[in-house]
Amino acid sequence: MHLARDVPRNVVAARVHAHEWRRVARGVYVPTDGPSSARADALATSLPPLAGLVIVDAALRAGLDRAELDARAAAASGRRGSVRGLSVLGVADGGSESAWESACRFTLVRAGLPIPHTQVPVRTRLGTFWADMGWPEWKVLLEYDGRTKYAGRQDEEFMREKRRHDAVVEEGWRLLRVTRDDVRHPASLIRRVAAALPSSATTTLRARRELG
Repeated sequence: MHLARDVPRNVVAARVHAHEWRRVARGVYVPTDGPSSARADALATSLPPLAGLVIVDAALRAGLDRAELDARAAAASGRRGSVRGLSVLGVADGGSESAWESACRFTLVRAGLPIPHTQVPVRTRLGTFWADMGWPEWKVLLEYDGRTKYAGRQDEEFMREKRRHDAVVEEGWRLLRVTRDDVRHPASLIRRVAAALPSSATTTLRARRELG
């Protein structure tokens, strides 16, 4: 398993021959014979929680059957690493489009914040947009901005994002933008997101220790 350099530094995994894997997301690879519930379950229980989440998210996005994975994990209950594995699978979501989006979600969930939905649809005067993640019940969205998003077309993409942002805000949504630097400073990110959510959801935050 190989994770590219732009994946968070504490995401680590064992290496295997490159021809046995295929790319399913930026810097994330799964076996060429397709994502396997057995492999995903094994990775979720044997890797550090963040690494396991990044890989299981990518596998789900690549087509891994969620019900099959959940059933396999439940059957392994009581075995070594099963608590960690079930915790990772409980927050895994194929809606994450990159390792950094998974890492951002992991940071928030581990801190005890409500688990965000991924690919949140927002209807606006310009059409329907899909936010990376958010909490529809409170109309709060979070968008991860990677370095490649504006590469080579900064002016065009900036204006497009500006119009999109304005249209979303006009519908009563609050939109937070996050970069890899934010993810690398979790305390600040957590405070920022918590401030955007209602106090009833953040007053008694309890870290999910099972996620490390």
